[in-house]
Amino acid sequence: MVRIKYKCTNCKYKFSRNQNVSFKQCPYCGKKDTIQQDTQDTATKILDEVSTYDRIT
Repeated sequence: MVRIKYKCTNCKYKFSRNQNVSFKQCPYCGKKDTIQQDTQDTATKILDEVSTYDRIT
């Protein structure tokens, strides 16, 4: 199963669910229509990606 990361725009709660699970509200604060996919890259992930770039000398 593929897990997808989500974030509540109201309370900033981050969680993940299986791809095939549907829901309509935040499991923490209970607000509806405040959930979006969490696409924010972590600093470590960005630094790892940048470290593979060719350096211009």
